[in-house]
Amino acid sequence: MRYAVVIEKAAKNYSAYVPDLPGCVATGATVEETEQLIREAIETARRAGIPALEAYPLDADLSPSSTGTGYVSTFQRIGFRVVGRRSHARPIMRFDL
Repeated sequence: MRYAVVIEKAAKNYSAYVPDLPGCVATGATVEETEQLIREAIETARRAGIPALEAYPLDADLSPSSTGTGYVSTFQRIGFRVVGRRSHARPIMRFDL
């Protein structure tokens, strides 16, 4: 089974969540803090036996707005890899657990 991970910029912080994994969420003051927290949420999913997480961020080089989905670079820093593309600016990324 695959799951989407969403990282969003709010007015004063960042948040990340896995819509199909209740409780797999994180918020932080910076992107780096949010990345660390979502790593911990991913570890929780791993311990629960989830085989992979999937994300649909935007490529910042091709689209100036993350529209609430996060950017490719953020997901790459925490180990996601591009496995396909929904469109030129919208890769499908996966983190195999």
